[in-house]
Amino acid sequence: MKKIFLLIIIIAIGIFSSMGCITKQMWRDQTVSNPYNETIMAFYTNPKSSELAFIGEQYHYIFNNKTEAFSILLNNKKFLNLKQSHLKVNAFIDRTDNRIVHTSIYVRYPIKGSNSQQMTWLEKHGFFKHDFPHSQSEKKIENYSKHYALQGIRYLSNKEVNQKALKLRTPIKITIDDYKTKEKSTLYKIAMTPISLTGDALGGVLMLGAVVVMSPIWLYERITQ
Repeated sequence: MKKIFLLIIIIAIGIFSSMGCITKQMWRDQTVSNPYNETIMAFYTNPKSSELAFIGEQYHYIFNNKTEAFSILLNNKKFLNLKQSHLKVNAFIDRTDNRIVHTSIYVRYPIKGSNSQQMTWLEKHGFFKHDFPHSQSEKKIENYSKHYALQGIRYLSNKEVNQKALKLRTPIKITIDDYKTKEKSTLYKIAMTPISLTGDALGGVLMLGAVVVMSPIWLYERITQ
């Protein structure tokens, strides 16, 4: 009797284990990678909160999670002489909610040419020193580095906003990992951007909703991938 009971338990465990594998396989089969190319034309920060907006050709990306530290970096870009070549941007869309975007921004700030005030600021704000070779053929270069992880919502862009936004000198071109799924319950409708123009007289200043002004951030040089 005990042997039969043990045999039933073993069979049951095998069935449930295989069901888990089947469920995972079904999710993989129903989820198809669908990356797209995006051009980030502008960065805007909200001086009254921690919101940060990336103005893209296809979508507008508004981040409000863990953005304060990166906004502080952008707002000190003149003091630090921050350049686009100091940044590496990666992004992907959430598998379960195609409105949510996750972005990783790696900042590598060269020590060579930096003054003591800049290095003090970087250390105070969580940057670490390390040697980073740009390629196998190049020697190691001392850098301060930090990783920023942002999360936000993507919205369909507005052509008028895109035309009149105060842009980066050189747009940032990135590939964003996106997914298509056959499971309708995991698909969400992407809303139109809440960002709008306040009027030509204000020189391209943008509004988030109807209240909050968002200020433009300029960086220099083209990003290096």
